[in-house]
Amino acid sequence: MDSDSQHSHYTCCITVRDNSHYAVCTGISYLGLMLPGMLSGFIKDAVGYRMFFIIVMASCAITFLVTAFLKIDPYFGKNSDKTE
Repeated sequence: MDSDSQHSHYTCCITVRDNSHYAVCTGISYLGLMLPGMLSGFIKDAVGYRMFFIIVMASCAITFLVTAFLKIDPYFGKNSDKTE
């Protein structure tokens, strides 16, 4: 088969249903960006930008503090010579 016939074979398999599923899933995934942005905008308007900045920095400090107490195996993610 030449490349033109292979290309048309693959494009004929994409249906309207596939495109609509892609559009719906894209919309749902966009909510993951839009809703936190709306919430942070509401909080910023309620407390003011300076206090909002302090809240965000305090949240980051808490995250760093919690990760300092995590117990992680020093060999995690490294290759081992053992074959199972």
